[in-house]
Amino acid sequence: DLSADNKRLTYAWRLRFKLLHNAKKFHTQSDWLMFWFVMFTLFSTWAAVFYTYILAKGEDIERLTPERLELAEEVLLKANLLLPLVATIVRCIFSILSPLNKYNVLKDAAAQIESEIYMYRSKVGQYNPRRAQISSNSDESKDGQVGMTDATQPRMMFSSALDAIVSSATDGELKNASLETPADMKGILDEINARIYSNVEEQNAYLEQM
Repeated sequence: DLSADNKRLTYAWRLRFKLLHNAKKFHTQSDWLMFWFVMFTLFSTWAAVFYTYILAKGEDIERLTPERLELAEEVLLKANLLLPLVATIVRCIFSILSPLNKYNVLKDAAAQIESEIYMYRSKVGQYNPRRAQISSNSDESKDGQVGMTDATQPRMMFSSALDAIVSSATDGELKNASLETPADMKGILDEINARIYSNVEEQNAYLEQM
């Protein structure tokens, strides 16, 4: 019925929005980790250059007293030891968390879900009522039993497709990751429901022509 379709489509849109929300989170995490890796690498290079310069011509710089020269050498030496270490740690964290890979997986899964939504709403591909009827009649002739109704079979295929997409996404890079649900989904859900209700007459008109 219409209520079941609304709930199913709302769930699908909500799932897509959740995946995109987490994809954005991982993308931000990736940007920040890469930013700090680049910054620590630049600081490390800067410290190495200045340390070499201080060792070579530090005594020729008039403003540097022996005490300041010794302090500068000590600070730059510690920087040369610590900054590459910190940069390596940040790079290791980036590799372990692999936020960019998680972003790509979630982005791809959200696109697949959106594709399934539009195919289901348009009644094309595997969700075509004629195709479902042919498949149902074929099952009935093979088993000698009454198959699923034309309306039920596409719904079950749609639910199975969503489960398969989410399962495929969470079994790989996201196996040990947790996905958070956005705190406020009211706005996006209102928009989704408005789209679903506004398209009911169009869908019914299309089905009557089949």
